[in-house]
Amino acid sequence: MMKNAFRLMSANPLPGSLLLIVLLLPLIASWGQFIESGFWQETISVTLLFWPKSAWKLAVPLPGWFIFAVFTLVYTLSMIRLAQKRSLVEAFLFILAGFLLAKAGGAAFQAISGWSKLQPIGSQELAGKANLLVFATWHNPLWEELVFRGIPLLLLALLYSRKEWPGYAKWLYLIVPSLLFACYHVPGHGLGTLFESFLIGVLWAFAALRWGLGAPIVLHIFADAMLVPTLPLMKNMPLHEIPWLVEYGWLFQSLSALCALLLAMSIPMLLFSGWRRAKRTQASEL
Repeated sequence: MMKNAFRLMSANPLPGSLLLIVLLLPLIASWGQFIESGFWQETISVTLLFWPKSAWKLAVPLPGWFIFAVFTLVYTLSMIRLAQKRSLVEAFLFILAGFLLAKAGGAAFQAISGWSKLQPIGSQELAGKANLLVFATWHNPLWEELVFRGIPLLLLALLYSRKEWPGYAKWLYLIVPSLLFACYHVPGHGLGTLFESFLIGVLWAFAALRWGLGAPIVLHIFADAMLVPTLPLMKNMPLHEIPWLVEYGWLFQSLSALCALLLAMSIPMLLFSGWRRAKRTQASEL
């Protein structure tokens, strides 16, 4: 019955429209920052292969406007695809609930193990890197999804192209890349994030199996890039490097808060309405 309630809720255009606005705000904020600062005209070293805190990496120089146009295209097309399948709201709610559980599990792991997270970077390390920080909120999640979810998904698709994937293959997909994903985050974030990162990796992998690779791409990028409008509030942030965000950040934050409030109000109401309709339909069929 709850499945039918979710289906009926997803058919309502209001939650999807509000969520699309929320998802698009970080994209607009990032473009505004890049255009105002002139970063879009620069040549950017785009990392293709690397390991955190390692001196080795494989990178290619690309025009800023080109690589960010690619990010925009992947993000918006994946978002539109999810919206067309009426899966956007369902995937968002699932990821949100999963994130809260992963954070709680991560906090418990830190308390039990005694391991902690690394401290955030200081003001001297941020100087001259504001645009790179914004760029990283798009590059890093997309890179992580392609490497840790996309490549394993492609391998499974090639191995089982003409038959249903066996259960053990799905479990391997959920666990093995997620372990690598967790280890990948240790150098930059500390051992305290190991379990939390593993749980989040499983969450992204499940989303890829359930709704396609576009779901973790969109929601992982959003989870990172949603911080872009709030950068003026970040401690030690060199504000002279982000004047556009300083001037308009409050607008993006206000719109996000308003849409989030409307979502928080509308979703329970629509779920309850859908549940009642599903219950009446079930009763009429008996």
